Amino acid sequence: MRRWLLPVLLWALAAPAGAGVVASTPWVGALAQAAGAPQVTVIAPASLVHPPDYDPRPSDLLAVAGASHVLSGGYEGFAARLADAAGSQAVVLTVRTSYEPAVLEAELLRLGAQFGTLPAAQRSVEQLRAQWDVARRALAAAQVGQPAPRVAVHRFMQPWVALLGVAPVAVYGPGPLSPAQLGRLAALRPTLVLDNAHDPQGAPLAEASGARLLRLVNFPSPEQDLADVIRANTARLQQAFDR
Repeated sequence: MRRWLLPVLLWALAAPAGAGVVASTPWVGALAQAAGAPQVTVIAPASLVHPPDYDPRPSDLLAVAGASHVLSGGYEGFAARLADAAGSQAVVLTVRTSYEPAVLEAELLRLGAQFGTLPAAQRSVEQLRAQWDVARRALAAAQVGQPAPRVAVHRFMQPWVALLGVAPVAVYGPGPLSPAQLGRLAALRPTLVLDNAHDPQGAPLAEASGARLLRLVNFPSPEQDLADVIRANTARLQQAFDR
């Protein structure tokens, strides 16, 4: 038996059943909250640049053994440890983390059905759909009279290009750009580089091409929910069209 797992399993014998939802990261936790989960414990701190890289302590995993549901995105370095630490009664789910409206809405409704909170999930779907539409119209207005941006985008930030209403000229990442990749992408003459604040790799491309660099977020801060992330990224995208 893995040594780190022993104290968790011993504690699980006395852990209360139905201790709520345990989420791997703030993004997964925000999805659970939007779906109506009344009690959500998030493992990875929101203060990390890239929360999926967090290395949980045994004490972090104590809550997992008493959870009703254990959620992860599946790409976290500790996702398997969460599943291993889950109590026998816990439902372990992999959640698709995306701001692409169709994906986001489907996940919220799936989680709401799983939690028994479908009406709350449906309300969140309606609110997020409205927020996305407000953002789309605001960005369309910001582009009036300006040439369409030539966007190079980090692979994990592509939904935000769709919010702009344009197709990217290039997709890069994750991970650093090689000199050959940098030269090839710069030759495409992007005017806007949309980088991932949680895996920032776009600065060399912006420098080489003379493009404007904007860093967007996917993982909410402690004060943010999913709608707040849409608003914050919309405000950042509007900066690309400041006159």
